Amino acid sequence: MYTLELFRKFNRFHIMKSKTEAVFSAIAVGFLLCGFIGMCLGGGFSEFLPQMIFLAFVILLFPFFIFVVPWIYARNQKNLTGIENKFIFTEEGLAVFSKGSAIDSKAEMKYELFYRVYETSDSFYIYQTKMSAYPLLKKDVEENRVDDLRNLLILKLSKGKYKKR
Repeated sequence: MYTLELFRKFNRFHIMKSKTEAVFSAIAVGFLLCGFIGMCLGGGFSEFLPQMIFLAFVILLFPFFIFVVPWIYARNQKNLTGIENKFIFTEEGLAVFSKGSAIDSKAEMKYELFYRVYETSDSFYIYQTKMSAYPLLKKDVEENRVDDLRNLLILKLSKGKYKKR
């Protein structure tokens, strides 16, 4: 069942899979090096101050993107809480039956149409597009079938579409 916690977890994963951490770190280190080189070449501390202010700004923004933004996204998705999804994996593809107070639907997708599938320690994230995915908790998979599901996905998905994190 979809919960706010599941949405927060998914949104945090979605943000981090896009290499946000590496980009922020590269920017911070770059500015730090530029400031240090400028200081060494005789620019003094006044040349270094703008880089330090920007570095502090980047360092403060990083936790915002990791913790606050997923919480905001989850709150915006609260109308989806309470929806129960039943996932049925076959040799041809995936069928998802969704049931909730405002929805009663079935979606089918062939494996070749999957954008990508990510596996984490406790979840599978089945991306239909670059921005849209079904989160599937491993605890919701039938007992002792997680390995079977992983093997099926590896077998059916094109090379590079299955990633373990």
